[in-house]
Amino acid sequence: MENLNLIEITSKAKIYRRHHCVLTLVIVVLFVLCLGFIIADKVFIHFFQDHHHKEESIKLSGSSGVTWTIGGDEDNSVEIIDIGSSDDRKCKPIPNLTFRDKAYGAFGFLNEDGRPVVCCGRNENKCISWTGSEWQDHPTTASNDTRLELPIYPGVALFDRETLWITGGKSVHSNATVPTSLFFKTKYGFAPGPRLPESRFGHCLVSLSNSGDDNGEHSGHLLVGGKPFTKAVHIFSRGQWYQQVPISNARHGSACAKVNLDSGTSVVVVAGGYNLYGSSSDVDMFSLKTLEWTRGTTKLPFPLHYGAAVPRGNTFLILGGNGANGTRHKDILKYDPARNAWKLLGPRMAIPRVYFLAMSISESQSC
Repeated sequence: MENLNLIEITSKAKIYRRHHCVLTLVIVVLFVLCLGFIIADKVFIHFFQDHHHKEESIKLSGSSGVTWTIGGDEDNSVEIIDIGSSDDRKCKPIPNLTFRDKAYGAFGFLNEDGRPVVCCGRNENKCISWTGSEWQDHPTTASNDTRLELPIYPGVALFDRETLWITGGKSVHSNATVPTSLFFKTKYGFAPGPRLPESRFGHCLVSLSNSGDDNGEHSGHLLVGGKPFTKAVHIFSRGQWYQQVPISNARHGSACAKVNLDSGTSVVVVAGGYNLYGSSSDVDMFSLKTLEWTRGTTKLPFPLHYGAAVPRGNTFLILGGNGANGTRHKDILKYDPARNAWKLLGPRMAIPRVYFLAMSISESQSC
């Protein structure tokens, strides 16, 4: 009887040990998977933050020079606008983009030579770069030589002085809204970036890199609005998303830029956009010191969405865009932070443009 009990106890011990080993193995596997996800989410950020001395800087736009307006939902043309010129200098015409279809929802940047690179458009999954005389295909492979699908209507900002950050957008092929992001470096190509808090397109992504803890202001990147309609606001800093006070109303297609006020503080201006009631002229300002929203006391002169924001000195321009009742604009607006006012500039664009790309480029590359 004692032998039987001993056998039974031994058998149970063996079963317990087997179950214990299986459970331990499962825990180890889950730990390794979680660790892998954490590392995968951080590795590209650290990769692009390293080797700063090896890369030359890229820019979304110059702070001065002539302004190129590129593509849109109607055509592939390029127009050069010499804002503020006092002479009759004419810039040389630029040939149309070499996309097969209309270049709307495109994004772009200036390469290390200060020349524009334009990426994506309807039914296009490629980038083209301006050589000074023609448009040429620009590589769109990832850093591991695999081909990537680029989005339209993404939020784009500089991640650091050598890295472009392309967030969210819509798939060119499936039209699905995506929560993913990409990093781009001139010499390394594209690589996956951190996921967004949620899928969205037509949102604003604004670099706060000129702000810092020395003046009590927050740094990182501000993510605002987008479609599907959302009031959500987040700051990406030190590898994490931090939720902020939501904006007053949900909208997408706003023109956004960081502006330094005369008071010495910095704000992100969110102008216009398309809300639940249509095209909007509302202006909201997000303080980088208090992290609070205030409603702009001066609205846009007219409702506007999907215009193009271009930095200009200490402020920014808004070109073109869609207005109320489908009105398409050729106008150029400039925000005056000293007077808290919007000024309608001349010249106007030759044609109305919506869902297009605009950037300032040095005169040596244009005229």
